[in-house]
Amino acid sequence: MSGSEMNRREFMASGLVCAGGLAIGAPALAASYPSKPIRLVVAFAPGGATDTVARLVSPYLSEALGTPVIVENKPGANGAIANSAVKNAAPDGHTLLLSNSSFIVATPHGATDADVNPVTDLKHIVMFATGRLILLTSPALKDMSLEDIVAQSKADPRAFANAAPGIGSINELAFEMFQRAVGSQIITAQYAGTGPIMTDLLADRVNMTVAAEASAEPYLKEDSLGALCTFGAERSAFLPDVPSSRELGIEGLDDLMFWNGLHAPAGIPAEIVVQLEEAFARILENENLQQRLADMRLKTVLLQGEDFERRVQQDWDMFGKIYRQTHG
Repeated sequence: MSGSEMNRREFMASGLVCAGGLAIGAPALAASYPSKPIRLVVAFAPGGATDTVARLVSPYLSEALGTPVIVENKPGANGAIANSAVKNAAPDGHTLLLSNSSFIVATPHGATDADVNPVTDLKHIVMFATGRLILLTSPALKDMSLEDIVAQSKADPRAFANAAPGIGSINELAFEMFQRAVGSQIITAQYAGTGPIMTDLLADRVNMTVAAEASAEPYLKEDSLGALCTFGAERSAFLPDVPSSRELGIEGLDDLMFWNGLHAPAGIPAEIVVQLEEAFARILENENLQQRLADMRLKTVLLQGEDFERRVQQDWDMFGKIYRQTHG
C-alpha cells in the first residue's frame, strides 16, 4: 500500500471517528445534564417584577432538575446585555434566560447597535406566564368615555398626552396599536421609568399610560386613577369592572399582552430542551407556584416547542410593524 493511500485511509478513518463523536456528543451531554449549577439570567435589576418572577421560579426549577439555579442580573441596554450574554454562552443548558417579552419581541426593534436578534439567536423553550395590559387614565379623564377622548384628540392633538417608559417598550407600542385601532391622535411623552409616570399621571401632568395589571391595580382599587380598558378579548379576573378592548369594539388587540418565558442559546441539544420542557410542565402543576404567580397578577400557561416559536415570531412581527409605523 502506498504512503498516500495509507494517509488517505487514515484521514477518512479519523473523519469517521470525529463524525461519530459529534453524533454521540449531544446525547451524552443530555444524559449527564445538568452537570453543574444553572445560571438564570434576567435583564432587570434585583427587585423588579421579572427578577421577582425568576427568584420565585428558580427553587422549583432547581428541585425539578436536581441542581442549584442561580439568578444572575444583567440589566441595561433594554435587555441587549442579557440577551447577548445568553446568546454567547455555551449551548449546554447551563445558561438560560428568563424573559419579559418586552425585551424579546419589542425593544430590540429600536436597538440598532445590538449584536443579537432574540428571535433567531436564542432557542425559545417555554412560555410559562402571561400578564394583562391596562390603559390607565389620569383623574381628569376618569369619567370620560372612549368616544369623547377620541373625538377631542382629533379636534386637538395636543389635548392629551400619553406616557411611556421608553421608545420601543411594549407599553409604548401597545398604545400606538390602540391609537391606530380607534383613530385617536395623542402624543406620547417618553419617561425613564414607570415611577415618574405614575407620579405625573396622578397629578394630571400626563393623561394616560399603558401599565401591567399588577402596577395598575392598586390605583384602581383606591379609585385614584381610571381605566379605559384591559387589552384582550375578555375582562381580567382580577379587575372584573374594567371592560376589555373587544367589549368596546376595538379590533386587533386580542393578543396584546406580555409574557414570561425561558430561553437558551441557539444550538442547545434537543434532548436538553425536552428535559427543560418537562421540568417546567411539572413545576407549573404546583398549586402553590400557580397562586404565587396569580398574586403577581400573572396567569400560568404552558406553551412550548413550535407553538412557542410561532408566538415569538408573531409578536416580533406585530411589534416590529407598529415600531416602524411609529418611528420610521
